[in-house]
Amino acid sequence: MSPDAGSFFENFAISTRLFRRTPLADAVRRIAAAGFRWVELWSDGCHVDPRHELDVPALARLMRELGIGAHSVHTPFGGLELGHPVHCDGPASRSLIAAAIERAADLGARIAVVHPNSYEGPLDPLLHAASRDEARAIVGAALEAAQRCGVRVAIENMVGVGYWRFGTSLAELVEAFPDPRIGFCLDVGHATVQGLDIVSEVSAAGDRLAHLHVHDNDGRRDQHLPPLRGIIRWADLDRALERVGYRGRRVLEIAFQKGAEDALLKEASTLWRRWPAGA
Repeated sequence: MSPDAGSFFENFAISTRLFRRTPLADAVRRIAAAGFRWVELWSDGCHVDPRHELDVPALARLMRELGIGAHSVHTPFGGLELGHPVHCDGPASRSLIAAAIERAADLGARIAVVHPNSYEGPLDPLLHAASRDEARAIVGAALEAAQRCGVRVAIENMVGVGYWRFGTSLAELVEAFPDPRIGFCLDVGHATVQGLDIVSEVSAAGDRLAHLHVHDNDGRRDQHLPPLRGIIRWADLDRALERVGYRGRRVLEIAFQKGAEDALLKEASTLWRRWPAGA
């Protein structure tokens, strides 16, 4: 049975990534007009990125007026080479991530999604241990900032097809980060490209699964398409989430496509009519 519109808009948020070329105030107006009540704030190069000017009190007022809440924040990663033991400026990156968490917390966000790394391509095996250490430093600094703000950190599973990369499965991340204060974000599209079983990934995270990124793909490329356009079996995911007692929201993380933002938003806002929950 598909969810009704009311339960869909309560349980599904949408990332402002879709409107990454649009000022955040305009983006939230369009998102609210489409019926969404919750957003994930994008902070990678725009919106709540601390490197960009933002009138936080004015935006907070606007969101209250629109009846839309900040569910979460995606912390910066692009161009930072996170997790690379040679190319990453660790202290600067950790400070930037902490500042993004603090800014988003001022807007009401209570979950911060953190990438354990963001470099791409092969890494010398002699540097693998150092990469893991760098990721632990990133997460540790994010956790410290989040604790100050009453926010929970959720580490996201990454994509590394054809080469080693730390954190491409939640099973690996759960083992590496046993601190119960740290939660996990299952990016369903990433797991699919990685060739992982989504049900097993949900099970591995268990009650520490704090967040979900939902988007679709063809199984080969990380396309960030609206759900129901690709190969992902969403009913299987729904059943797995029910088994672990997940009660969080699902964040639609749809990629920006120039000129197609409103069409993609409309498609996302009508998913409730076709969602295969329980199918």
